[in-house]
Amino acid sequence: YETRAAKLLAVWDRDRHGHPPLAWYVYKLVFRCEVIGGAPADSIETQGARFFPEDAIPDLSRSRVVESQIRRLFEHLRDPDLPTDFD
Repeated sequence: YETRAAKLLAVWDRDRHGHPPLAWYVYKLVFRCEVIGGAPADSIETQGARFFPEDAIPDLSRSRVVESQIRRLFEHLRDPDLPTDFD
């Protein structure tokens, strides 16, 4: 997809969210984007990009995202006026 960032939803310290340990430090910046064109396409980073309803999320890669983060982002989807989350 071709997208445009519409809002910064979260700035998360990876170490504060129950991810498996890493040798380096990571902050995650999560944006709500609007699709402005294009179509889904596989890349070296993503295969089979799809949208899922909140009650049908597939198994997650815990090194990348945890369930509590997904739940929080759905809260942002339901209430776009929520402030940005900062750790």
